[in-house]
Amino acid sequence: MILNLYKKEGETPLERIRRFTTENPEYKNKKMTYAGRLDPMAEGVLIILTDEDVHIKDNFLRLDKEYEFEVLWAVSSDTHDILGEVSVGSRAPSDENIEEDLGSWQGKIELPYPAYSSRSIKGKPLWVYAREDKLAELEVPKKTMNIIDIKFYDSKEVKGDILLNYVKKRIETVAGDFRQHQVIDSWQRGLKETNANDFKISRFKAVVASGTYIRSLVVRMGEKYHTKALAWSIKRTKVGNYQMTDSVV
Repeated sequence: MILNLYKKEGETPLERIRRFTTENPEYKNKKMTYAGRLDPMAEGVLIILTDEDVHIKDNFLRLDKEYEFEVLWAVSSDTHDILGEVSVGSRAPSDENIEEDLGSWQGKIELPYPAYSSRSIKGKPLWVYAREDKLAELEVPKKTMNIIDIKFYDSKEVKGDILLNYVKKRIETVAGDFRQHQVIDSWQRGLKETNANDFKISRFKAVVASGTYIRSLVVRMGEKYHTKALAWSIKRTKVGNYQMTDSVV
């Protein structure tokens, strides 16, 4: 069976599966796997395969995906999203520049894997090296990622104190050990030390080929404008023909 579940922000894919089997006990003894993970701070469509369909997982991993995502400019983190230790700058591109450059992001782009990802190197996922502060001992691999289409919607300004309160509330939804206290302390220090009062958040939508990391794309977007950037939010709205509007919440 193929299940289209909605993974909430703060959940891991395994936590989403556990929540589903708790709510639907008839699935507790079934073989289950997810086809295409979502990071804890990402939400949206999570395809779950059960029983014999677990053997066709690769078919689903190859499907194109659609995302709605927001970019927080002038802030970077070691995870490339809000669940990481941050560094704060002051620059943000204008909406006019974003509109003018949008076409440059379409097509195939070689981007590094996020340091905090499950990509395995020498038998260990990259995030383990990052946690152990050993990334300098290896070369983080790059991957050709394909941005099929990308749209820019709009931007908004958010006060630093409101930004921090929202970060705290969102990180508190995450269970397990994701350095939550350390990360929140980092946000508090970073926002306190900056002279910026307002932070810009821009909203996008992209259709991408399998294997594309939105977090990597966001970091590259920041580099283009000689500034910092992180994925403020990521929502997967479609996997192949499986849409978010049909997902089981």
